Amino acid sequence: PDLSADVRQIRSQLGAGECARLMQVDTSLIHRWAASGTVPVAHRRRVSDLKLIGDIFCAVGTPEIARRWMNAMNPALNYETPSDEILRGRWVATIAVARDYVSPPN
Repeated sequence: PDLSADVRQIRSQLGAGECARLMQVDTSLIHRWAASGTVPVAHRRRVSDLKLIGDIFCAVGTPEIARRWMNAMNPALNYETPSDEILRGRWVATIAVARDYVSPPN
């Protein structure tokens, strides 16, 4: 599948450097994927999950909100940053906390 729009969106929201760090690849690959849309199978889920987090925040504000949230210590994640939790592979918990952050449960 062509994921160029998704990669461009993530790159725009988080910046190329942070996007590359979270994808655990070199920044040049982020630019290549954004241009070609060809993302290796091993990284497609990460693209999908990062886009979902970006979409959650863009629904209520600007990309800057997502960027700040990703790098701020979060009590719901035991005072770890969402970025660090993602790097530890804790995508599901991080996405759940993002959803709760923008739309707290009643």
